[in-house]
Amino acid sequence: LPAPELFDLDLTHTLSQTQKEKWKSGVKARLCAYQHSKRNPEKQPILMLHGYSASSTTFSHPLIETSISRYFYERGHDIWLLDARTSPDLPTSTYNWTFEDVAFGDLPTAVDFVHKKYQGETSINLLGHCMGGAMISMALTQPEHTLDRRFYKKRIAKVVFSQFSPATIFSPYNTLRAMFANRIKSLLSDEFEFRTATDENITAALSGRLLSTLPYDHRDYDQMNPANPLKRTPYIASKLRADALYNRVLNAAEMDQAVLDRFDDFLGPLNLETVTQPMLFSRTNRITNRQGHNVFVTPFRLRQHWSFPTLSVHSQHNGLIDFQSGKNAEALFTAAGVDYKSKLLARPTLGHQDALIGKHAKTETFPCIASFIAQKDKPGKSDRANVSEAIWACSVPAAGPVLFKQADKKRIRIGYGVDESAGATPLPIVLPYKSILRLLATNDLDDKKSATRLILQTIRESAKQLELWCDKFISPSWHVIDTPISLLENHLSRNMFYSSGSLLCLVWDRSGRYYFGDDAIDTLTSRNSARHIDCFNTLVLGIDGEKAESAEVDNAFDEISRALVDYFIKHKDKQNALQPGIIAYKDQNESSGKLAFALGSCQYPAGPFDADIAYQSYANLAVLLEKKEKALDFCLLMGDQVYSDASAGFIDPRTGYDRYVRPHLDWYS
Repeated sequence: LPAPELFDLDLTHTLSQTQKEKWKSGVKARLCAYQHSKRNPEKQPILMLHGYSASSTTFSHPLIETSISRYFYERGHDIWLLDARTSPDLPTSTYNWTFEDVAFGDLPTAVDFVHKKYQGETSINLLGHCMGGAMISMALTQPEHTLDRRFYKKRIAKVVFSQFSPATIFSPYNTLRAMFANRIKSLLSDEFEFRTATDENITAALSGRLLSTLPYDHRDYDQMNPANPLKRTPYIASKLRADALYNRVLNAAEMDQAVLDRFDDFLGPLNLETVTQPMLFSRTNRITNRQGHNVFVTPFRLRQHWSFPTLSVHSQHNGLIDFQSGKNAEALFTAAGVDYKSKLLARPTLGHQDALIGKHAKTETFPCIASFIAQKDKPGKSDRANVSEAIWACSVPAAGPVLFKQADKKRIRIGYGVDESAGATPLPIVLPYKSILRLLATNDLDDKKSATRLILQTIRESAKQLELWCDKFISPSWHVIDTPISLLENHLSRNMFYSSGSLLCLVWDRSGRYYFGDDAIDTLTSRNSARHIDCFNTLVLGIDGEKAESAEVDNAFDEISRALVDYFIKHKDKQNALQPGIIAYKDQNESSGKLAFALGSCQYPAGPFDADIAYQSYANLAVLLEKKEKALDFCLLMGDQVYSDASAGFIDPRTGYDRYVRPHLDWYS
């Protein structure tokens, strides 16, 4: 490679007020460029973003025989390497940044700089390795954080993910390790280094050794513990600490010894609060914000904003992210009409980092990426006339439904939880449960058609009467609707054990052709001015943010009706699967004069291995309810249900989110 050009990017304009007070001298990112004196217009430049705790050294270390930068430079591409504010090569790496800070600050600043360097005459290919891919995904799905909402569509040609996909599935072993690391991270300093320090305190030293006492593949073990006692392994301490966080950051047997000996060149100082953000991905198998909510990978956002052909490259022996993540993302993106391909590398022993810097990367990984980039350009998203049909999915709420106080004399407020892994705000439909039971009891096709017509009629009535209380979202996973009391009273069935005859079902379009709720609110009106949103009118937005024509609306409701019927028939032999959706509304005019309720005190805080014991009281209550002796009017939980100081200060979390919010999420899930 030629000598690189270095460019400092000022990020002060992207900082919050708190961050500006911390970094009075400003915050910078750095671009390292390898440019040809005469650029081939058919070879688009490539901008690469490293993972967390890594730097652009990943792409261009001089001891790597053929680095990815050299590989593509020799094939005519200009190479741009971004060292984000989290890079160990910069003084800001150990600050408590969020992934969003890089996604909405460093990346758009770098893309804008590179694009202007070419005077807008060419688009750019983006390549993100590991969590660099997460930051790219956040930026591309939320372009509203730039001044121009179409910012990336004008500048990006293709996207490549190395050992990452936006629909992330962590390996089971790594999920267990992350759970353990999250428990003990309060013992460690926020600033963490892989290179062991001579003045390291005993707590950090013992914690690091405890985390590293996990088994290794025999080839890796032999590489790190050579039979020759005179052979030195200077990298071993750093690698063990890296594996403690990431679970086999690389397979030593796949590395050149000279590169492996310089392990400390590739990973550096980090912040433990920042590095634990990916742990939240495991709840939904999607990238999430710092609060653990999937606000990025939704069908609506993919269809609206992701117009780039995309490739994710995975290795089978990746200890950090399960290679099935690629296929998971491919199904998700394809449903939304996006050109997404997942590639599993042929060599079975390739791991996470060695797939990019190992001795076989130039023959396994790079040709796969080169072939994708060299393909003739084609739209990453189908034209509107050729979009895939809507893919309707149905479920009962993930939590609830919970009845709140009456909104007024005619309406009652109902809260319910949604599964964030669906990545869409669902349309709530309130159906007569007694009619559903009748449907489940028959296989007659004529009855099925009649039931479909009944459900279609009910959907129209329900959707027009329900209103989403949009500015009362507690979180993306908890929604609230105002429901007419008359609707619930009409569904009452006094022959059922449950006093309510209403069933709450949630419906969403996995393709993103139709969208509803929060995404629709952003399109129709500003969030601040929107309070009650008519569920019927909000559903019918088209893929371009335009209200669908009446014929398209009718077609959508026909499809929803058929999808609900299929969903109910699928569950006809397991009615318990539908019971979580029953709305426990009682006729206020009818009273037996008796009151039944459950009273509970403090909830024992469950750990990773004692959940059955911790929740035994709930299990006992469930047994009583299943006997159908008496439905409860209400339940009083009088004590603490979570503990913010479960270890009496020994290893309790330090941040407000980990201390108060995360325990509730764990309890509810």
